[in-house]
Amino acid sequence: EELRVGFWGLIMHDHPDSLLLRFLRARKWVVVKALEGAVLTLQWRVRENLAEIVREGEAKLNLRTLQIGQAYMHGVDKQQRPVCYIAARHHNKDLQPFEDIRRFTLWTMETVRLMIHPPVETVDILFDLGDFTMANMDYNFVKFIVQCFQAYYPESLGVYVVANAPWVFWGIWKIITPLLDPVVASKFQCARKVNDLQEYIDPSWLLPSLGGTDERGFTYLPYRKEDDYRLNDEAGRAEHQAALDALNTRFVAQTRDWIAAGENAAALETASKERDGTADEMRTAFFKLDPYVRSRTFYHRLGVLGEDGSCDW
Repeated sequence: EELRVGFWGLIMHDHPDSLLLRFLRARKWVVVKALEGAVLTLQWRVRENLAEIVREGEAKLNLRTLQIGQAYMHGVDKQQRPVCYIAARHHNKDLQPFEDIRRFTLWTMETVRLMIHPPVETVDILFDLGDFTMANMDYNFVKFIVQCFQAYYPESLGVYVVANAPWVFWGIWKIITPLLDPVVASKFQCARKVNDLQEYIDPSWLLPSLGGTDERGFTYLPYRKEDDYRLNDEAGRAEHQAALDALNTRFVAQTRDWIAAGENAAALETASKERDGTADEMRTAFFKLDPYVRSRTFYHRLGVLGEDGSCDW
């Protein structure tokens, strides 16, 4: 039962097929390994208590980390993938407890998933190393991020672009590379000149310091407790959870019909359409439930994330 609940919690607003295909691709289509990866991810999510992290939200995050924009989402790349900006100069392991940055990272990853919509399945990371020094280097954090992308959020990374890298970074890169799966390593790109970023991201979405024309920069709107009034509405949460559970059960039954159709083309087409229709309903039901189980984020307050699951930059 715990795995069942965990599985549907992992699905969130995704089509179940799409999420499971991530594990299959990451494990080179070896079904047993893909299944093992999915189960390990479910167990990891329970250990990390991700449901509690998103429910408590920004109220339990390090306020300074939020205010300085150490990592934040802004716009899309040329393939419409959301872009996460990370300013390495703001990270100092001696001034920031690892548990704080770990919690912030997990909260960010779960929030980013709300911004990914079909047919897009991945997110970009733009790692700005301007003013980077060895005081900003944190090997434990790097290993944690690598493990997350490779094991627990497989096939979620579009490209990882490093900008403004000083010479000292390349020595660090030689240490990091052996930690990476070859597929993940192939997604790392270096923008040796500021204009190189424009190969991936239109200048209208880049800050002037990164060779772009976007003057908006980063804005953090402080947490407002009143936005989370639905978190304490147990009756409302139960109602929306029951509606989503019923759709999940229907989807499983339709999946059995889809499998049973075998090579019957007409039956396959009918079952496939029914499954996809239910998956669309599941997505709608998920976003109706979401404010009862997830604290509203500053992206909601900025109007980037809509209550219906829309994302408007």
